[in-house]
Amino acid sequence: MWRLFRTEQPRAVQALALVLASLLVAALAGLGAAGPSSTAVAARNGVGAGAGAGGPTAALGGAGSSSQANRIGAAPLTGPGGAAPGAAAGPVGAGGAAGPAGPGATTAPGGSQGGGAGAGLGHGVTANSIKVVFPWPNLGPIEQAIGLYGSSEDPTLSIQAAVDAINASGGINGRTIDPEIVGFDPLNDSNMRADCLQWTQDQKVFAVVDSDAWHDDEQLCITQENHTPLISQWTTVSDWTRRGDPYLWWTGPDVADVLSNLVSWAKGAQALSSSTSFGVVSADREGDTLAAGYLNRDLAAAGLRSRDSGTMHFDLNDAAQAQVEARDIVVRFQTEGIHTLIPLLPYTDFVYLVEAAQEQNYYPRWLLSDYEYESSAALGLIDPSAGGPYAKELNNAVNPTFFNLGDPDGPYQPGTPAAGCNAAFNKYSGAAWAKSDPNPYKGYIEATGTAMTWCENIDLFAAAARLVPANALTQQAFTTAMARLGSWPAARQPTLAYGPQRRAGPHQYRVVEEHVNSDHACPLEADGSTQGDCWLVRQNWREEGG
Repeated sequence: MWRLFRTEQPRAVQALALVLASLLVAALAGLGAAGPSSTAVAARNGVGAGAGAGGPTAALGGAGSSSQANRIGAAPLTGPGGAAPGAAAGPVGAGGAAGPAGPGATTAPGGSQGGGAGAGLGHGVTANSIKVVFPWPNLGPIEQAIGLYGSSEDPTLSIQAAVDAINASGGINGRTIDPEIVGFDPLNDSNMRADCLQWTQDQKVFAVVDSDAWHDDEQLCITQENHTPLISQWTTVSDWTRRGDPYLWWTGPDVADVLSNLVSWAKGAQALSSSTSFGVVSADREGDTLAAGYLNRDLAAAGLRSRDSGTMHFDLNDAAQAQVEARDIVVRFQTEGIHTLIPLLPYTDFVYLVEAAQEQNYYPRWLLSDYEYESSAALGLIDPSAGGPYAKELNNAVNPTFFNLGDPDGPYQPGTPAAGCNAAFNKYSGAAWAKSDPNPYKGYIEATGTAMTWCENIDLFAAAARLVPANALTQQAFTTAMARLGSWPAARQPTLAYGPQRRAGPHQYRVVEEHVNSDHACPLEADGSTQGDCWLVRQNWREEGG
């Protein structure tokens, strides 16, 4: 997953760099600098110039392990791999017996793989293969300009390793996955829509499997408009899965569940009560406005009401308005005696609000959650290796999370989905770091990182597809199989649960503390070294609402 703001530059400088980089990318695009790759993996690395106002900051970061050098600074979360294939619905990421690797190249767009192999098969299915698109987020020069770093695992290698492990163990009921691995710009909605239409209408692929950045209306382009299955970690409110029904499936938590669980946990932990003076700050995107409505509903049901609320503008190309609004909100909340704050903000606005609080010496209790991966982002903002600019504001914040934040990056318990994903990546990726000596990661992929996420999502796809008889593999049959999976062993949660009325898999949460390791309370790294900061697990897995 992506790691944000791992430089020592002030956030305002990074925001300015983003604007300048966007202008540069626009100029390069005009010169035709971007174009399709000619490698075996179909990775289109061009970066569009535009940044849609509704684009997520999940596309600007992903939850990562605190023990890796490339720690997150922002959001996205959320993959099982697994042991050798057993039950049809079980994880398959570990691969099986050694065998030839699955196909690395794909047919050209518009080739013979667009249609089914015969009557009764869905489009994208042939007698021997299933055409699946794997889009990975690529910001090109913008990544360098604002300090966006990938995790220790390369996304294309992560995808190919998970696919090859499945293909080498017999594929899906005799068919191999034919992968089209595509780099895309998550800040350019028009380019994303063009990709969607090419995959679903021109190529007629069987399905799209994402990690954590294919977002917003472009999820509905694939599912609601074009009736193609999509598995993705990026989530928003429940309305999206209703619109994308029955083709949209999430491996991240539904925002409605995130917010209701936050209220339930906070009330039980006495972080919120009828006497608590708390405020809510949300952004002005459609999803944030809807989320604020969900939160107010949950608060009312718990007999709670915020003392005040504030709204911040979201615009990746212009921070000025959001920064002014953040300062105004902090001054107002401080004057009103608000001591607890619930942010519903994309990453950049979240940073502006924390920055404004620091400027005004305002130190409320921050009630964070998996909303826009705030629990994950906070660890990057207290990171001592980057100067820990907001350690005083966010250190020791205690938050519920649906992800396995706090898990070490190996060694993984044998036979678990995480161990299977780790073995598959080491065996099939060909990554140099996995074979280096000395290897600083001891051959372990990140517990919440890129390879683990891709492995989980790809294995989930394979588990559902295996439930469909080989002669009846259609898009509709696949969605029916997803609803039949029930409780499925996962790598970043104990299980993911799916059903006819359940489209977001996470249903258990743990409580973690954002912690600077000045007291050496953080667990040691796999190689015995000391972490700079970590998520301390304060309460382990329990059912949401419990």
